[in-house]
Amino acid sequence: MSSKSPIRKALDILINVFEIYIPTTALFGMFCVFVVQVFMRYIFKSPLTWSFELTLFLYVYIVMFGACYAMRDNDHVCFSMFYDSRNKKERTIMRIIETVLTLIIFAFAIPSVLDYAWFIKVASLKTTAVLRIQYKYLYSSFVIMMFMVAVRLTLRAIDDVKRLKAGCWEEDV
Repeated sequence: MSSKSPIRKALDILINVFEIYIPTTALFGMFCVFVVQVFMRYIFKSPLTWSFELTLFLYVYIVMFGACYAMRDNDHVCFSMFYDSRNKKERTIMRIIETVLTLIIFAFAIPSVLDYAWFIKVASLKTTAVLRIQYKYLYSSFVIMMFMVAVRLTLRAIDDVKRLKAGCWEEDV
């Protein structure tokens, strides 16, 4: 039986939606739009005007949410010579400190990011040339990414604090 609480299970499902299913669907959509564009351009000699904008939007969402997924198993690039030279307890403490500092930086950055993404005139009034999609929907992917990274970091910090209190150290965290 799983030791995860119902809230943690629901949060994991929500995280999976943003980190796996939305990027996968966006990649499939991007591929389909690309194939249709090539078909229309070279077979019918009538290129589509909207395909570039849609592909761009889908690509941005794939990159932002893919970055969240990379944090899942620490698949992102990091320089860890100093970290790897420490024992397991010290590594856990260092991870907790790093997570808290990153969350503090995110807390200071979120008001500016929200202001830029949703409330400035450029993002809220300007639209794309062909599809007339407001730029705030493009910029909101960064806001969602920051939120997802903050959730992932918070869950990691909770696990590390539990591990620190219990005194159990795992090799690969």
